[in-house]
Amino acid sequence: MPHSGPNSRALRVDPIVQPACPVMSFGIYLGGVLLVLGGLIYVAAMLHAPTPWIVAGALIVLGLGILTAVKATRQRDPAG
Repeated sequence: MPHSGPNSRALRVDPIVQPACPVMSFGIYLGGVLLVLGGLIYVAAMLHAPTPWIVAGALIVLGLGILTAVKATRQRDPAG
């Protein structure tokens, strides 16, 4: 009969570990998007793309980045 003392080799089940703080994850995600966006803007400026096209492209990439970051870091509502 197994015992449950501090030296027992019983199988332990750890509680569910929550992911890192969603605000921090969102910030890291958004930081990556801004880094990529800055690179794309730099390349577009080097290629002498018209400024309205650069701004429009930047807004689209930023919007998609925010949507993706929110989707990846949102908390699910508990069932019930």
